[in-house]
Amino acid sequence: MHAVRMWFSRGNTTSSQHFDTHDNLMLQIDGIKDIYLSHPNESAKMYMDHHDKYGLSPLNVDRVDLERFPHVANASVQHVRLMPGDAVYIPDGYWHVIKSTDRNLALAFEINTRRLAPEPWTPALNELYEHPGTLWAEQRKIMATMKEAWARDAHDEAEWTQCKEPLAKMPASLADYNGWVQH
Repeated sequence: MHAVRMWFSRGNTTSSQHFDTHDNLMLQIDGIKDIYLSHPNESAKMYMDHHDKYGLSPLNVDRVDLERFPHVANASVQHVRLMPGDAVYIPDGYWHVIKSTDRNLALAFEINTRRLAPEPWTPALNELYEHPGTLWAEQRKIMATMKEAWARDAHDEAEWTQCKEPLAKMPASLADYNGWVQH
């Protein structure tokens, strides 16, 4: 983890269509957020393969001009609604728009997994990824492909767990969580 950001607003906010260069685990504390996610392979439909603003789409997400940007209508988009206590993982390079209608508060835990997991990042792949002639959209696709391959191949036998019992009551502070240790 390389940073934690607090996002809050009074509501009526919409982010640009963008991606981040690190993984995010967003935890919704208060209010509601709607998140619209697209895989990095959708970058051409977001008109980003040769755009000059790194990580920002030229689309106005509140009023998409389908005459000027017709391919965005064919983009695959996943919708996530975050309620208080919910979390969503937003992988590096995934396009996303975040909308908040009402007052809200969230924490984003930013993680650079490429620093943590050298495999399958071979020297040749690093050279391709860092090559000055590699377009940023190509870098995002390389990153997504390698992370998906790593998750699929290295973690096939992982055991997944799920919370099966709801909390008896909403904790009033971090001290109310089991296992919380204050240093």
